[in-house]
Amino acid sequence: MMLQFEVVDETTGIGDNVFNSDEIVVYPNPLTEGNSLLTITTDNEIDGYAIYDLTGWKLVENNIGVKNEQLQINLAGISTGTYLLKLFGKNFSHNAKIVIK
Repeated sequence: MMLQFEVVDETTGIGDNVFNSDEIVVYPNPLTEGNSLLTITTDNEIDGYAIYDLTGWKLVENNIGVKNEQLQINLAGISTGTYLLKLFGKNFSHNAKIVIK
């Protein structure tokens, strides 16, 4: 039996403090001890977000409606590590790697 795989390249990168792509800014990145608030600014309307660990386990999901504002996500209680933040809206989906130190 032969298996088939589809390779999808959705490369994500992080800067020292800011991830910036298509009018979406996620900061601070990495989050450090004593700071558990992740801030997101965008010109797009965000309908919701989800945070996944690297095994694909969904840790947090929230449906919201934020437009042209700052969104703050409290990540207190989430262990140190690397996670995937997925933002989604009516006409877009955006993934960002976030690090908690």
